[in-house]
Amino acid sequence: MKLTFKNVFLSVGITIFSLALFGLVSVGKADADTCTAGAGTPNWNLVGTWSDCGHIPLTGDAVIIPTGSVVTVDSHVIANTVTINAAGTANGITITTGGLLYVNGAVTMNATSAAVASTLAIGGTNGILNAGSLTIPAVSTSGFITAVTIGTTGTMNIRGDITLSGDATNARLITTGNGVINLGGNFTITAGAVTRGTGTLVLNGNGSQVLTGSTTAYNNLTLQKTSNS
Repeated sequence: MKLTFKNVFLSVGITIFSLALFGLVSVGKADADTCTAGAGTPNWNLVGTWSDCGHIPLTGDAVIIPTGSVVTVDSHVIANTVTINAAGTANGITITTGGLLYVNGAVTMNATSAAVASTLAIGGTNGILNAGSLTIPAVSTSGFITAVTIGTTGTMNIRGDITLSGDATNARLITTGNGVINLGGNFTITAGAVTRGTGTLVLNGNGSQVLTGSTTAYNNLTLQKTSNS
């Protein structure tokens, strides 16, 4: 059964049940490395981007995006976890046309340490992020921005939870155009700003899902459930 709601307005403590976990099957790796991206605007799919581990990240590897590095994803790539470090200079990841970033576990952003933006941008034509969970924190100082943006045809598939925290203005989740968020876990906003655009939030988790925090408006809300859930 699939239910779709237009211009839904949700507030604190809404609990919704759904089924059908969205994701891909990953392949195991015996050894795990830490791969730290180089400075500037390197491409994920180049060995030279990852001088410390010496190879393009594999399924067991922990990826670090340091301050001053904005990595481009324009192909299908994978990691075990992704951490976007606190930024003194703008940093982040840009997923462009043809790009798919699959993360087995958490994508963890960190509050910036200067008046710059730390950004995870899912853009281009049909750019995709698949991840186990997503954390978007920020501090309250003006201009210290931590943001996830989903472009007109972008898709973000989070199998676990999305959490925004720290500041109602600087922690941002922005959907522009018809971007889609497929969520398998809870959506928690202790402090943060959600911009809905004309996009869709799909709740497709296996069991109870809870949306808590500041009152939030969604343009389209879709519940994907089996008839007995």
